[in-house]
Amino acid sequence: MTPRDRRAVFLGAAVVGLAVLVLRLAPAAARAHAAARDGLAARSALLARMRADLAETKRLEDSGAVIRRRLASLAPAVLAGRSAADAGADLASHLAVAADRQGVRLTRTEPLPDSALGGGLGRVTLRATLESDGVGVVGLLRALAEADAVMVVDAVRLEVADPLVPRRRPELVRGDLTVSGWYLERGEPR
Repeated sequence: MTPRDRRAVFLGAAVVGLAVLVLRLAPAAARAHAAARDGLAARSALLARMRADLAETKRLEDSGAVIRRRLASLAPAVLAGRSAADAGADLASHLAVAADRQGVRLTRTEPLPDSALGGGLGRVTLRATLESDGVGVVGLLRALAEADAVMVVDAVRLEVADPLVPRRRPELVRGDLTVSGWYLERGEPR
């Protein structure tokens, strides 16, 4: 092989090597560089957000204290008990006292399943079957609306037993009442 042939082979190998480098390795390196640059930008943004959050820690602690005080101020408005069973019993007793004061006879109360949760609060629901006259039912609904504990009447179904009763006697009203109330849950808020 002559020096000229060696030079041609060497030059051909260099051109092929340069083509492989330019066509194969350079795009792959450019993609890897772009991915690394994007990852670095995302990490930098995350670090900036974390620094901003750490700078606002004092304000967040103050907000947490305000929320705890407001939750404590709700204590008179929630039902007693830290479980659904205890709160259901307290709701039933509130309902029974209000019904007794209005001359309404509760024939049955039964707890209904309720899975509503909010922060550290849980909700209980009762269905009560009642009998009274119209004045007693209206008085019971008013008493429940004005009660210290927050009780919400979710549903009312009433029917007059005998609408053709003489006016000398009050009509007999029978119906169902669904009432719910909130209580402080045991343990940590969800």
